[in-house]
Amino acid sequence: MMLPDGFRESFASDFGQRAYEALERALTEVPSPVSVRLNLSKLPPHSSGQIPWCPEGVLLDERPLFGADPLWHAGAYYVQEPASMVVARYLDHVDFAPSVALDLCAAPGGKTTLLRSHLPETCLLVTNEPDRKRAKVLEENVLRWGADETIVTSAYPEALRAAGLEADLILVDAPCSGEGMFRKEPDAITGWSLELVDHCARTQREILAEAWEMLTEGGLLIYSTCTYNRAENEAQLSFLRDNYGAEVIPLPELLDYGVQESEEEPGVYRFFPHTTGSEGLTCFGVRKPGPPVAPQMPGRKIAGRSGGVPDELSSLPVEYLLCNPDGSVWRLLSPIGQSVAALLEGSEGVRVLSSGLHLGDIKGRDFIPGAPWVLSSRVSSLLPYPRRAMTAEEAFALIGRQTLTGSGERGYRVATYADVPIALVKELGSRANNLYPKSLSLHDTRLVLSDMPHIFDLT
Repeated sequence: MMLPDGFRESFASDFGQRAYEALERALTEVPSPVSVRLNLSKLPPHSSGQIPWCPEGVLLDERPLFGADPLWHAGAYYVQEPASMVVARYLDHVDFAPSVALDLCAAPGGKTTLLRSHLPETCLLVTNEPDRKRAKVLEENVLRWGADETIVTSAYPEALRAAGLEADLILVDAPCSGEGMFRKEPDAITGWSLELVDHCARTQREILAEAWEMLTEGGLLIYSTCTYNRAENEAQLSFLRDNYGAEVIPLPELLDYGVQESEEEPGVYRFFPHTTGSEGLTCFGVRKPGPPVAPQMPGRKIAGRSGGVPDELSSLPVEYLLCNPDGSVWRLLSPIGQSVAALLEGSEGVRVLSSGLHLGDIKGRDFIPGAPWVLSSRVSSLLPYPRRAMTAEEAFALIGRQTLTGSGERGYRVATYADVPIALVKELGSRANNLYPKSLSLHDTRLVLSDMPHIFDLT
């Protein structure tokens, strides 16, 4: 691996020649770590291979074909490198229960799903990705994880700010020069330049300025990059402190794990591959001065039909139920979530990909349950249909949208694997309709049952 000359010089200048040589050895001699983060609402804790700063993170000995695993399709775990799992420590460290959270640069969804697992169930999460293609990937990953109390948008930060969105927790996982991706993505090496560093630093300041406007008083802002240099990290903290009076939040326990704290700007933490066994990441957290203030949203909600609720939804809180004007599409979203969705759906430059949990559709006199309800982390257990436990062979057929043999029964069934709901099937006696969504299905037709990994030995 040949690292760019400019990177060698700038890294050695910032952190010393010995640190550069240690980094280079790690990048050239040590494989990238393979790790996953469990969805503890769907899987039990794992006792071995834990990542110290994220107990639900698990290191694996090798990289299996994750896409062939029904449990991955069911959102039972997310494939994520270790250092990226640290941002939730800020939530665990401070006495803080946000009501509206915003992940501003969220695709593909690793940190969004991490936040969703650590936020209060009542906290609305708006997860945003400006790039529309990447936003679609974000939407799919949020769906698998469990789309409860979540709105997925595609907008630039200035459009969200102009819409009037406020949040008391904002994560800025900023676009960066990608120095921490050199081992994992060779294109990061060829694309790196000092000019790119300068460009990213300017963009990051612009994003942070917009984020600060949306952050309520007393709110928490978490910043991270997958890069090392000071221009994209310490300089951004200095920008927030000098211009806005940002108050730094220390996480001193990270030093026990080989994480290095900046001497220039205490509170900036670096995960180097040669000290933490992760890919590269730098992060800091700050508070906005002042007593905590809850985000203020317009009182309006999404327009919908008032009328009879389908019997299938009777176990759900009625104040969370909403439907489109003709009553054909039903979703689950809190009153504050409905207000935020109404705010964003009418705003210029903001595309709302999904809001809340899609429960199902009315077709004629029938209620057709939706796939997101099955994948929900919170309310899948309230589906009014029996469960059908799948064997490994049946579960693999399910995610590949293959034909399924019926159980002899009739009606909807919640298909599970290792007791984790994956999808709906409609039993028709001797056969069953496979209702796993085409957009989420196994697209690589070369994969066969023997490619299916058994990572956690749960069956």
